[in-house]
Amino acid sequence: MAENLVSGKNALLLMAGGALGTLGLLALAKSDAVRPLLVGAAKEGVAFKEWLAANFEKAKEDLEDIIAEGAYEHESEVAAEGELKDREAELIAKIEELLAKVKEKGE
Repeated sequence: MAENLVSGKNALLLMAGGALGTLGLLALAKSDAVRPLLVGAAKEGVAFKEWLAANFEKAKEDLEDIIAEGAYEHESEVAAEGELKDREAELIAKIEELLAKVKEKGE
């Protein structure tokens, strides 16, 4: 259905409607009665954009903090796991030495 809205005659009608709407808005903007309303709407639009940017930045910082904390915890776990494997290898080597000594004494 969306394909039919922007093809052929409909596309021309859509562009013509947009052009007429823009011309109407420009004519209203020159009117002394409507200009303060449009200026107020533009002011609110700018204020909303600034509010949105500030909140987006805060959310972005929070997300970056969460990701950094998760990366730190992951790296800590990997390091601890590596230390455990090293300790395990040392213990196995000592056990093998002890077993070899016991075996030598038994022979």
